[in-house]
Amino acid sequence: MRLLLTALTCAKGDVEANLARHLATMAAGVGCDLVVLPEMSLTGYRPSAAIAMDHLAVRELIAKTANGPAVCFGLAEATSGKPYITQVVAAGGDVVVIHRKAHLGDDEMDDFQLGTPADRFQLAGIACSIAVCAEIGRQPPYRL
Repeated sequence: MRLLLTALTCAKGDVEANLARHLATMAAGVGCDLVVLPEMSLTGYRPSAAIAMDHLAVRELIAKTANGPAVCFGLAEATSGKPYITQVVAAGGDVVVIHRKAHLGDDEMDDFQLGTPADRFQLAGIACSIAVCAEIGRQPPYRL
């Protein structure tokens, strides 16, 4: 599997600017199987900037995978309560998996709610799983 990993600058709350950076990064990822963007890359690390999964920017990123590489991107996902820290993997114009961070860091507990880990998934014929930051080294499948 060929990956494009980025430490993209993600402006807090500027979804439009972040979307433009995501699309440019995906365009640069031609020939890659998966473009991997940072935690909360679409919204920036700000709970008040949370957006729903049906937000236009989310839909546009998913749609762009129909004719390009798969993408893994992050957002603060709006809910009726505290937002989730969410990673989305999309390929072929559809969502492959949604991962809501299941282990929060101490500095995240007040602003975000616990999610549930995503199931393992297949991408380019390879079994994959997602772990975000504080999840590394926790219960399987995140324990190294």
